[in-house]
Formats: sequence, structure tokens, C-alpha cells
Amino acid sequence: MFSKLINVDDTVKPFKKNKKILLSLSGGVDSVVLLDLLNKTIYKKNIFLLHINYNTDTHSSKSKALCLDLSKKYNNKLFQINRLIDSSNFESKAREDRYKTLYAYSNKYNIDSIMTAHHYDDQIETLYMMKYIHKSNWVSMLGIRKYYGKIYRPLLNVRKKSIYEYA
Repeated sequence: MFSKLINVDDTVKPFKKNKKILLSLSGGVDSVVLLDLLNKTIYKKNIFLLHINYNTDTHSSKSKALCLDLSKKYNNKLFQINRLIDSSNFESKAREDRYKTLYAYSNKYNIDSIMTAHHYDDQIETLYMMKYIHKSNWVSMLGIRKYYGKIYRPLLNVRKKSIYEYA
């Protein structure tokens, strides 16, 4: 069923054959599914992984270990970083730090594209929060963009339910 919603080759269709991809790998089901999809393409030799461990809970070390195991399984280079961010406005600070780090690594290692595993349900949640909670302007109502600079979000039209079914 999942293959009808997302064609693996369409995931990376806009890319040249030798393009390097940096995947933001959290260890959650979304990024693990995207990792699996990417490794079924001609790009599997050009996938780099970045995992940032913010040490927020007891699962942090398990996620870190999973990311290491997956990098070995797929033979993808993994960059692992440990960070501590204070708890005031953690989500916002972590997001800013994550994108800054992704761009820094993509520049340092001459990587062409950054991928995140944001999906349709993330988009709906973002738009809801912007409209009803934050009373944001129309620019914010654009939500999560599929392409933004070097960033590409190939699962943005895929429902979380389908991601679980694939997993």
C-alpha cells in the first residue's frame, strides 16, 4: 500500500545521479522509513546521516544507538553530535540548532541536499498551530515547505499512518 503513495525513485527524482544527500536521522519511525526508502535508490552510496542527541530523556541513548546500527546496516556515514539545550523554549532552540548544524555539515562535506522526514500530519499540525494558536500572518500559513534552499522533504504528502504501515 505504501508504495502506491510514494514511489522510491520519485523521492529523489529531482537529483543528479552523483548528488550527495544529508539525512536528518532522529531514530524515529519517520526518518528511519525515509532512510530505508533512500537506500533502495541509486543514491545509496551518497547518503550521509546526521543524528543530534539532545539527551532529553531515557530514550535518547537508545535513539543514538539505533542510528549507529542503521548507519552500519546501510553502510551510510553517520555524524553523531551530543548537545545540551536549556529547557526554556526547547523545541524552537533545538530546531534552530538542528538546521544550523545540518547546513554546516552539508557545507563542510560538500553535500548537495538536506532531507528531513516531515510528513503530511506534521504539515497539518503546523498549519493548525499557526492559525489557531499563534494567530500568524499569511506567510506563516505556508507551513512546512517541500523545498526550501538545500532542504527537501520528500514525505510531506505522505500520512503518518502510511509511514507506520511501511515500517
